[in-house]
Amino acid sequence: MRAAGAARLAAALPWNSTLTALDLTGNAIGDIGATHMASAVEKNATLTTLWLGQNEITHAGAARLAGALAGGHCALESLDLGNNEVGDDGARCLAQALVHNTGLSELRLHHNRVSDQGAAKLAQALRVNQQLRVLWLSGNGIRHAGALCLGQALRSRFAQTQQTDEGLVSFTLHGVGLGQVAQHVCGFLFRG
Repeated sequence: MRAAGAARLAAALPWNSTLTALDLTGNAIGDIGATHMASAVEKNATLTTLWLGQNEITHAGAARLAGALAGGHCALESLDLGNNEVGDDGARCLAQALVHNTGLSELRLHHNRVSDQGAAKLAQALRVNQQLRVLWLSGNGIRHAGALCLGQALRSRFAQTQQTDEGLVSFTLHGVGLGQVAQHVCGFLFRG
């Protein structure tokens, strides 16, 4: 498909009134294609699931998608950016969007070269955003400091939502050197 195919598809999406899920995994659309898709989801009221995994998307494409999420007109509830090159800059942009977005409930950022710095930004967003229920961060470069930030954020969310039963229901961090990471996350979640 590549970027040109994504552009053609994105041009049709604003007029779509029935499609709710779109899987473009593995189509090498890159940042240009991600930018086209971001423009389309800003104008589409029915698309709730967008899978853009394995598409050579970097922080630039993630930033444009984050802008769409933060804009207030995006209907997306699930966004998969797994197996791309989003990195810490892209994670930072997405974290900023999560502070303002109230619709996204699932974000997949597995295998994206996110380190402790990106994890810290996402953790800050998790303290504010109460809508996100599923977060995949496996296969990234998150270590001790990032796990500590995420653990503290999850504990904070748990304290805020334990009365409503609307907290994060799925948090995936496997493959990140789990010894101390698991200890921090579980320690913050289950400490009395």
